[in-house]
Amino acid sequence: MTNNNENKKNKQSFNDLLMNILFNIVIPVMILKKVPEHWDNENAAVVALCVALSFPIGFFIYDYIKTKKSNFISILGFISVLLTGVIGIFQIPNEYLAIKEASVPLIIMIVCLVSLFTPFPVVEKLVYNDAVFNKELIDSKLEENNNSDKMPKVMRNATLIVAASFLLSTILNYTLAKKIVVSDPITQAAQRTQEIGDLTFWSYIFIALPCTIVMGVAIYYIVAQLSKLTGLKTEEMLNGDFETEEEETKQVENKNE
Repeated sequence: MTNNNENKKNKQSFNDLLMNILFNIVIPVMILKKVPEHWDNENAAVVALCVALSFPIGFFIYDYIKTKKSNFISILGFISVLLTGVIGIFQIPNEYLAIKEASVPLIIMIVCLVSLFTPFPVVEKLVYNDAVFNKELIDSKLEENNNSDKMPKVMRNATLIVAASFLLSTILNYTLAKKIVVSDPITQAAQRTQEIGDLTFWSYIFIALPCTIVMGVAIYYIVAQLSKLTGLKTEEMLNGDFETEEEETKQVENKNE
């Protein structure tokens, strides 16, 4: 039963990942690249932008209705997509596009740093949350080992690591936008739309990957520190359907009876 549940969860996670890639990257990039290239019309660039951006916006709304969940970062991403459309459709200068690309991760980084001065570090929402960690067990072990007072330092250091990932994203976003989107928004609208498609594609490769790695480092740091403070193993701290061999044996025996 456990394996079936894990397989279902893994399949669902894989399907969600594919849907995200399809609606947020593949379809928009294809539209932004191909429509202006093959449709000889003065409105081709505007139409391409509107249609392409409708997919990530539509997926955001669909996912929110389906899961009834949203968060600060996904909302900022939604606003970012809308701003990209506004900048493209109204032919706003490229400099503002570069600023917009850098502003979203910059805002998240600032929020992360400001949260250090509050009782609720952002890292607890992004990384150290109930969806990933068995916080109830961890808290009880921290209290049992008299290490609860050391948890704020772990969260502070993890928050700084996460903030560093968004600082990296800020720099990469601005640099990529300046290098890729160079065509005049008025006289070279079709070419500029294609460049926005290139920016969408390459940003996920050169920005999402490094930031994912840094976020992974933050999770590794939290797990390593909590292991020292609680004495728990990694599989005991992370949420999931983990069972000991003894429990599995008992289940088999009960089933046979």
